Amino acid sequence: MLADVMAVQAGLGPLDYSLWESHRSHYIQAIQQGLMGDYQSMRTWVERIVPEIEG
Repeated sequence: MLADVMAVQAGLGPLDYSLWESHRSHYIQAIQQGLMGDYQSMRTWVERIVPEIEG
């Protein structure tokens, strides 16, 4: 929910999490890796749902 609030505040609108749902096991694995201090997989998942900001 916090990510959606931040996205809306940045003018991006709510995020689309359907990619996470369709690849749920990989997303869960990324969460587990994050709990062990490896955030690269989660970063990749977040980058896939956050639209590019044109500047």
